[in-house]
Amino acid sequence: MTQAQTTGDQTAQGAYINQATISLEAEDGESGVAGIHWQLNDGPVNEYEKPVVVSREGAFTLTCYAYDRAGNREAAKKVTGTVAQGNVLFEENFDEYEEGNLQTPMRWDMS
Repeated sequence: MTQAQTTGDQTAQGAYINQATISLEAEDGESGVAGIHWQLNDGPVNEYEKPVVVSREGAFTLTCYAYDRAGNREAAKKVTGTVAQGNVLFEENFDEYEEGNLQTPMRWDMS
């Protein structure tokens, strides 16, 4: 059974900032895992060797499945997400300070 973990900094809406990294791992207690195949969007099918880095802006779907030494293949699983590229703005709302000199949200450009 294949497990996928997606990591990366995210916006408040859940988009990955500049890139998402997807790590795959599989277990088979009977004949043993022979390998994992993955496909990003409609691209070619690849043998999994290291974490997959997705950096193209927009929505993505990574399809993956493991196969064992006996020739069995599990049902394909899908990992979905969105990557936001460029200048992502973080916004933090501060309560009004005692002096009253900060009353609007502060914005940082993290480019």
